[in-house]
Amino acid sequence: MLDEHNAEEEDSGDKDPRGFPTERLPDPETNAAHRAPNEADTTRSMRSRNRGRLPLSAKRWRLAQSFVTRGEKCGGYYTFREDMDVPREPQDLEVFKDFNSYDPDLHRYFNFRIDYFPGYEARASLLDWNARTWFADINDEMMEAKFPRDMSLRACISAYHITVRKNQATNIRRKRLFQFAGSFAMLTPALALSLFQDALLPDALVKGGQKALLSFGPQSMAFFGVLALFLLIGFLVTRITIGITTTHMTSAFRGNAKDLNAKLQRRMNTLRQNYTRFYKAIAEEEFSGRDSDGAEWTDRAKWWARLAMWMPKRIEYLEKFLQSEMQRIRVFRIWTDALGNLSATLTWLACAAAMLIVAQISGVSNAPFLAATILGLSGSALLAVMSTQAKFSLDNKLIRRWIGDDDWPRFSGIGLDVDFGEIIRRDKDRIRQEKLRGGGFGQN
Repeated sequence: MLDEHNAEEEDSGDKDPRGFPTERLPDPETNAAHRAPNEADTTRSMRSRNRGRLPLSAKRWRLAQSFVTRGEKCGGYYTFREDMDVPREPQDLEVFKDFNSYDPDLHRYFNFRIDYFPGYEARASLLDWNARTWFADINDEMMEAKFPRDMSLRACISAYHITVRKNQATNIRRKRLFQFAGSFAMLTPALALSLFQDALLPDALVKGGQKALLSFGPQSMAFFGVLALFLLIGFLVTRITIGITTTHMTSAFRGNAKDLNAKLQRRMNTLRQNYTRFYKAIAEEEFSGRDSDGAEWTDRAKWWARLAMWMPKRIEYLEKFLQSEMQRIRVFRIWTDALGNLSATLTWLACAAAMLIVAQISGVSNAPFLAATILGLSGSALLAVMSTQAKFSLDNKLIRRWIGDDDWPRFSGIGLDVDFGEIIRRDKDRIRQEKLRGGGFGQN
């Protein structure tokens, strides 16, 4: 009996052929079952257990960390995981007909109450993480509360930020290691002379002092030839290893940026296309419901209009979040470049201090030892300068070029105000034409 009754309903044509429910959609202002929880207090509860991050931002950061791994093809630099899960945005209008699934998301944005005084409830000190919460962090937290469906994509952007941090730190450590290896090679003759001077040098150079060393005789030339050889070895070791690690780092940065570009472009393209579909659906509802006595089609047009206003705002807030993370990367690079340069200087000073200690312990202070030490430290200083010339991450212009933005749909190019202004103009013009003809305002 039940199947027969359902069949009669389908045959009667009462069911909307486009798949919408036949009853009117619940009024979002009065039907609490279709409303999301109020997110007004999201930024009030700041927790230091998340290292100063607000709750939703900490959740996004943990997800971003799960997207990052060491890349075997990039010399151990950090890259995105190949199985990074960033769900695709639906493109089928049938999916968006589920009012119960999407209305809470619309509510989270359009009815979000901004907390004007986040963190004001508790007393803060300089030792409290909450006192160091940036304005940008609070804005990011509000984005997470307003648009939870895009958290995975924002986590992808944060994952790129994490790869920059990790790769920058890795690059600094490796450059200091290579600088130390090159410096050790350059200072090897001086170290050897401090331990085995009698076995390595003829008496003429040891006892002859500076005059014998600068006589440029066969023994003097052989001595300086050995020093030059070790200086060359130290230079080549540092130059080649830094060149290899820079190639690996560049490959990691380029690959991460292009992956981020692909995921951002795909999501923004889909959001832009969905906006166009929703906008067209508003007008199509009028034609589908023209012969209907009910007002269901007007409710559906209202639903498409709400979705159409929501989609471009998702693009806008993704743009805002991307800008926020890119600025964090820029500031991070400034500080870490300075720290990397400082570490290069400290490494050189450590080598000089070590040679001073060796000289004091061994008691060697003749001309060959001093010449080897001075030339070795001079070469080491050159390595310190050379290991800082290429900085410790890529130039900002390269990051901007590889991530790119030329082909992305922008909120500024959608024309949300123009499109909805056109809808209002068209409807008002129809009313004006009806009044001029002496008719009413229509039956539907």
